[in-house]
Amino acid sequence: MAKIKNYVDRIFVNGPQSISMGSVCAFDGIRSIQLNDHKTFLEFGDCRRKIRLQWQFTEAPAQYINKIALLNKQLISFTEHLKKYSRSKPEKWYVNRIWLNPLNSDRTDSFYAFDGYHELFKPNKRRIFMEIADCNTKIRFHKVHDDKVDDVILKNDKIIILIKNFIEHLKKNT
Repeated sequence: MAKIKNYVDRIFVNGPQSISMGSVCAFDGIRSIQLNDHKTFLEFGDCRRKIRLQWQFTEAPAQYINKIALLNKQLISFTEHLKKYSRSKPEKWYVNRIWLNPLNSDRTDSFYAFDGYHELFKPNKRRIFMEIADCNTKIRFHKVHDDKVDDVILKNDKIIILIKNFIEHLKKNT
């Protein structure tokens, strides 16, 4: 997309005492000088795998920016819900699943967020997670046993800032 020096922003999203590993990386630039290989992507990783929401040469830059902005908007909504119920039991479940691509696209990037109680898994235990998927795999950032809800909120806030900065970079350089 952009024809300037490489843009790289990476954060690790785990709680202060957490054993879980999570990371988010935003990249726009040349990956291989020999091949003049320009890449633009937002990469999410959990402790087992990673996914990459990558700009495809067939999609307009504005379409890619809109996809990333939609993801950020959903993440902000989920984080606001968590802030509202960080100290109390949610009045109702928070369940949000969206496709990040236009309906006529063959790509299946998606975002899914959940906060609630599920009878299949310890009915009195609150489950909080967000899941991001590309065409091939998905990753899940979730509240682990040693996290507090405030830790999850901090993780989400870090990701929101990273994505916001990446969107600003892309808008300036496309």
